[in-house]
Amino acid sequence: MFHYRTFIAGITFFTLAILSGCGSFATKGSASEPLNSMLETTKDSRQSTTRAPLSFPASVAIIFIPSKHQDVPATTLRLAGDQLKQQLLAQTKYIRSVAVVAVEDAKTKIDLSKIRAMYDADIAIILSYQQDQQSQQSGPGGLVDATIVGAFLVPSVKTMTSTLIDGKIVHIDSDALMFRTSGIDSRSTHSTSYGRDAAFSQQSIKGILAATEDLGNTLTTTLTQFDHYDLSQAVSMSALTVADTEAAVADGSHDDQWRKVNNFKFSGGGGIDILSLVLIACAWTARVLFGNSKPAV
Repeated sequence: MFHYRTFIAGITFFTLAILSGCGSFATKGSASEPLNSMLETTKDSRQSTTRAPLSFPASVAIIFIPSKHQDVPATTLRLAGDQLKQQLLAQTKYIRSVAVVAVEDAKTKIDLSKIRAMYDADIAIILSYQQDQQSQQSGPGGLVDATIVGAFLVPSVKTMTSTLIDGKIVHIDSDALMFRTSGIDSRSTHSTSYGRDAAFSQQSIKGILAATEDLGNTLTTTLTQFDHYDLSQAVSMSALTVADTEAAVADGSHDDQWRKVNNFKFSGGGGIDILSLVLIACAWTARVLFGNSKPAV
């Protein structure tokens, strides 16, 4: 005969062990449309017979390329553009005025010559973003969610967000890329299971704004290099769009930064694998069933 309570304890241990080795995971990725699909074909600046001089202070137009599926709200891109605008306006030696191109004007093919006419711009700053997000919840966190209080009050879900903003500074009259810089941001937060989606959205917005600010800080500290800038050294915009096309094709087979993490987790990394759990359960049950039995006299 074996002890019933001991058997129940063994089953409970087995169940908890399984739950502690498993977890809840979710990923989300978003990125601007490829530049080659958003810009009208431009002339090769190196073949241009005429070249307008680069003079300061200059008028600037900020263009934020949206994603195909509008994963990031247009209002967020507008706020990020306005934030960069304020950073640039503080550089009065180099910047005369700054305009943020309306999102509606950036949803279709962008013609820089039209941007120049509409916004009276000498220079265009073309911004694009890439953002990856992941949320994860451990097994014990999932156990807490079994109660209504846990799902709504216990912050057992961790959300991580990584954001990259790429900026291209273009002299419109010469159709030439003068400078390229970037801004990055990485952040994490905890939320309840009920608030997981809200955490995704809030962290996405904060990531875009912070990465754009980081880009602005880098850009404003490097403006002095334009004092004696030689436009003949600028990169052709046509070459830039070709490179962007190749990058977009390569990106289709590129693993994002979270894939290795997911493979590790789903393969049992960070917890006990199922086979080991089964062996533990069998050993425990055998001990309970036969270890406590008395030999016959």
